[in-house]
Amino acid sequence: MGYSEETERYGQVVGEIQNKEVNYVENAKSQVPNLRRRASSDSFTEENLQLQEARFNEDLIHERENDIMEITNAILEIHSFSQEANKMVAKQGEGLDILALNTSQAVSYTHLTLPTIYSVQISVVAVSLKKK
Repeated sequence: MGYSEETERYGQVVGEIQNKEVNYVENAKSQVPNLRRRASSDSFTEENLQLQEARFNEDLIHERENDIMEITNAILEIHSFSQEANKMVAKQGEGLDILALNTSQAVSYTHLTLPTIYSVQISVVAVSLKKK
């Protein structure tokens, strides 16, 4: 998986987490008025209301636990992306170090061989002038 693909997947995971959080809050808010309406009807006693509220709270707790597990898995996935990106950056750094070393060696060899090239050119010119 390339770095840009990992970055895109990271954005998707973060977006999923944010969407789940928004959905959870909206769901909880939408359930509260339903409970109040049920409580206002004559068919509910105080005991039934408490029982309904307890069930609702249990459902919310289970839903929240599932969401927490999904978020935990997403965080682990993001951590994995970060580790892979770190390895890629380290490899690129090594490649740049090798490139810099080769470039500096090429410059050094050029400076060392340049006087030899000039002396060979001077010798060739001198020999060609003697022939004339």
